[in-house]
Amino acid sequence: MKKIFFIIIILIVCASNIFAQNAVNKRVKYLKTWRVEELTAAADTVAADTLHLNFQDANHIDRFSIANSYNGNMLSPLESKIYFDRPLMDNFLFGDAYAPYIRTINNLNFYNTTTPFSNITYKSGGSTFRWEEEIFFLFTANLGKRLNIGTKIDYTVSHGEYNNQETQLFSPSIFASYNGRRYNFTAAALTNALNNYENGGITDPRYITLAEDEFDVDAENIPVKMQKTGNSGRYGYSKYNYRAFFYNHQYCIGFEKETKITPDSSRFDYIPVTRIIHTFKIDEHKKRYFEPQTDTIFYTNTFFPNRKQTNDSASLSAITNTVALHIEEEFNKWFHFGLTAYISNEYQSFYLANPDSSSTRNSFMNTNIGGIVSKTRGKIFRYNIQGELGIQGYKAGNFLVKADLGGYFRLWNDSVVLRADGFMRLDAPSFFAENYNSNHFAWKNDFTNIYRTRLGGVLSLPTRGITLSAQLENVLNYIYFDKDALPAQYDKNIQIFSLSGRADWQILKWLGWENQAVYQISSQPDILPLPAFSLFSNLYYKSKWFSVLGIQAGVNVRYNTAYYAPNYMPATGRFYLQNETKIGNFPLVNAYLNFHLKQARIFVEYYHVNQLIVRAGHYFSMPNYPLNPAIFKWGVSWNFYN
Repeated sequence: MKKIFFIIIILIVCASNIFAQNAVNKRVKYLKTWRVEELTAAADTVAADTLHLNFQDANHIDRFSIANSYNGNMLSPLESKIYFDRPLMDNFLFGDAYAPYIRTINNLNFYNTTTPFSNITYKSGGSTFRWEEEIFFLFTANLGKRLNIGTKIDYTVSHGEYNNQETQLFSPSIFASYNGRRYNFTAAALTNALNNYENGGITDPRYITLAEDEFDVDAENIPVKMQKTGNSGRYGYSKYNYRAFFYNHQYCIGFEKETKITPDSSRFDYIPVTRIIHTFKIDEHKKRYFEPQTDTIFYTNTFFPNRKQTNDSASLSAITNTVALHIEEEFNKWFHFGLTAYISNEYQSFYLANPDSSSTRNSFMNTNIGGIVSKTRGKIFRYNIQGELGIQGYKAGNFLVKADLGGYFRLWNDSVVLRADGFMRLDAPSFFAENYNSNHFAWKNDFTNIYRTRLGGVLSLPTRGITLSAQLENVLNYIYFDKDALPAQYDKNIQIFSLSGRADWQILKWLGWENQAVYQISSQPDILPLPAFSLFSNLYYKSKWFSVLGIQAGVNVRYNTAYYAPNYMPATGRFYLQNETKIGNFPLVNAYLNFHLKQARIFVEYYHVNQLIVRAGHYFSMPNYPLNPAIFKWGVSWNFYN
């Protein structure tokens, strides 16, 4: 039904856009795109997704990080191999592995456009009967100069090249923004439903590393550890849902400013001086793990082995209200910076369905106060400094101090950008890191607060296409999942250091070469293992044919050194430690073609093309979870202005 719904929408939009296209070409097209920060809805301008270079990598996994641990299939649970690309453990830790795929307020784009704008994107690929498919739809339009509304819908299904791997995501959202003289608001409602079947990995790595004799088997015929169970012959699966409603509104106090246009005419603009801000947010996370018949073969720890089914679920609901007062920086006559003070109240409700058919609900109220000092204007130096303190609830005493400083200057004939950022924070452990009951796992912990200090710096030469960055973090009382897939805490310090570089070179007018490399080291690799070196390199030809058709043809490679990559636990959706199998030292090579014609982008790609040449290899993402074999992919994206 979701797919039929999508097709109907696409046909209607395509028809209306085709008839209107001639009229559109005579109108001025303007599109502004931004995202908001949840606390005060401060806007951060982002580029519209209309670039045609590297369109083949416009997917959740490749955009998240250059090196990832996942189950091999699109939408499967994922964790970056790059430490500083990982988000901090969320209050709902069972959703962390799905974060790269989920639409939230922080990654939802808002728009302002002079003409209605819509985009339809379709992508497909995979072998016969094992295909993956993504359909994306966006529509946004202004109702007058100040009010914009829009909707996004994303539907993705991927059957997976290996057994029991199918995944599915349905993610619709609606959004609106209004920019008035004194009053403005930003609002959004969104939902995400992601399902993934669990297979526990393949039974023997030699199906990948040897691929000869009895192990010469196509991917769909390789046996996996978790099979169909129950009278219905169904697979075990995980389901993650995230829903949110966000509304921020602001009232501006300011004055009228007269601007002379001609000697006889003037324009009056309303200049805000102080903003009174209120943000209201409701969000809900829910994770379910289901087995049609309780699996006592894959799992050695089962508390109710005689129960017909395993049906574990946990959820977190939160209601947050934040009130803030902001003074614009150009009107702060004493200090010449922007100043924001805020107080935030959060109500949390944690729900757990116990395997004995009982349930547990725990509710908490937390209150934080904070302030932000910022300078967002000026070419030479900008900064944003925030401090926050928990004053009530189980997060009382938690604090956050973070800063982001940036400067721009000229060095000989080059422009140079310097930026430094960092934070100090004390965080209470996630409720579910301390309390959990399910059919296969249960724990009761009393962890201490986690203390982190992070410093980072970036040196960029935009005219040379070179960026260098370094990051250092010290974490005390780090929480991780041990070799038994149970949460544990390391009560000493762990230091993580990362040095990364990016070089985007135009070697010739028609030849480009992009490189990104990351070196990282952990002071406690037994607790926090990381690959020492990760690389992404992309060599391509680009040109414009017949003055209208943009062409990009290239090959890219992803590589990381071997290390003890984490295992994955289906019942909890968490990655955990192992020290038996090293993963890495294998290049993943993709060949592609991109085409750009007016408002249409098209790509074709052969993913993992080197597997066509060398059938066997150590192309694992994690122990027992191989990457997909060589498959063909393609996609098209069409923008409409009407």
